[in-house]
Amino acid sequence: MNIIQVVKGDTGPHLRATVTRSDTGGAFVGTSNCILKIRKKATTTVISTISLDVASSNLATGTLVFPLSSFLTDNNTVEGFYEGEITFTLADATTMSVFELIDFKVREDF
Repeated sequence: MNIIQVVKGDTGPHLRATVTRSDTGGAFVGTSNCILKIRKKATTTVISTISLDVASSNLATGTLVFPLSSFLTDNNTVEGFYEGEITFTLADATTMSVFELIDFKVREDF
């Protein structure tokens, strides 16, 4: 997966991810109860939890959209490398996380 490059302080970027099943290659049809957790690389503390933008997502095709503005405007976000994890909470309250992490590179604004 490529590194998602973003700029600190920007309010427009969104992450669009398509989640597919490893056994069939088809879309993972999950639930709208889905979050993106982000932490600084080589740490264990989650610094941002972002809810799914349901209106911009298409669950039937596995396309998930997360607005990154809260992460990029947070005082805890500084220039550097981060990783994200998509997690679903299913109807029976169990959780399922996507195995592959999402890499981010943040640079300071001018």
